Amino acid sequence: MANFGPSVSRYKMVVYLKNGDRKVYYSLLKEEQKNPPDKVVSNMVRRLLFGLHHGKYQTAMLYDTRNTNEAFQKWSLGHREY
Repeated sequence: MANFGPSVSRYKMVVYLKNGDRKVYYSLLKEEQKNPPDKVVSNMVRRLLFGLHHGKYQTAMLYDTRNTNEAFQKWSLGHREY
C-alpha cells in the first residue's frame, strides 16, 4: 500500500511556481495516522512553502480531499489569504 497519493491521502497541495510549472503534493499517510489534522497541515506548509519552494512559488492551494475537495487554505507570495 502506498504511503501517499490521490487515493489514500487526506490533504493535497497544488503549488504554482513563478516559472509557470505546477506541482502537486499529497500528505503522508503515516503522518496522518499519528498526528492531528492541524499538525499535518502545518507540517506540509512548513516543508513545502517555507522549505522546498521558498521564494519560488506564486500561489499554493491546500485541499481536503475527503470532505469537499475544495481549497481551504490559499497562499500567495508568502502570505496566507484564507
